[in-house]
Amino acid sequence: MLERLGLVIHWIGFACLMQFLGVAFFGIITGEVSIVELPAFVVESLLDFSRADEADYWFVLLATIHWPIKWMLTDNKSLFPWKS
Repeated sequence: MLERLGLVIHWIGFACLMQFLGVAFFGIITGEVSIVELPAFVVESLLDFSRADEADYWFVLLATIHWPIKWMLTDNKSLFPWKS
C-alpha cells in the first residue's frame, strides 16, 4: 500500500518538476529569468505561505518535496519513477 502511495506521489511530483523545469528553461531562453535568480525564486516562493492558493506554489512545492516523501514511504532511492 505504501509502495503505491509513494509511486503516485513520485509520478505527480516528477510531472510537476518537469513542468517547472520546462517553464524555467523557456524563461531562460527568452531572457525573462536569470539562472542566478532561479534558486532564490524557489526558496522565496516556498516560504511565501500567502501564495498557497496559487497553482504555481503547489507546482514548486511538489517538485521540491516529492522525492523525499517517496523515499520515506518506500525506501526506494531512485530519482526516476519508472526505476525501482
